[in-house]
Amino acid sequence: FAIILVKRIVIGRFVAGPRTRWSHLQFWLMRELLPDGRLCGVPALIGNHWGGVALLMRLLGAKCGKRIFWPGSGVDVVEYDLLTIEDDVVFGSRSVITCSTAEVSRPVTLLRGANVADRCYVL
Repeated sequence: FAIILVKRIVIGRFVAGPRTRWSHLQFWLMRELLPDGRLCGVPALIGNHWGGVALLMRLLGAKCGKRIFWPGSGVDVVEYDLLTIEDDVVFGSRSVITCSTAEVSRPVTLLRGANVADRCYVL
């Protein structure tokens, strides 16, 4: 849970809008802390699916609904504060969600009942 404290105290919230030097540094720091979407192996301890992983995602800043099916390989996200996942979403393995280009950050919302396929890249 040290990563959650570092995220909240040092890195702060990701915000939509033009990318700045600070937002690039935020991105780099988060990528260094959680490089692959596996949340440091915590899902292996609490179980990959449903509430436990959603709770971790919420603590990192994402808005998560109910009954989200998380893959064992994790979902690769960096800008948790810009991510909204509604109820009954299913993720395939090795999915990547990015909320920014080199120039701008925007919120990403996965609507109720969405299915993100294996190896899918959501921008």
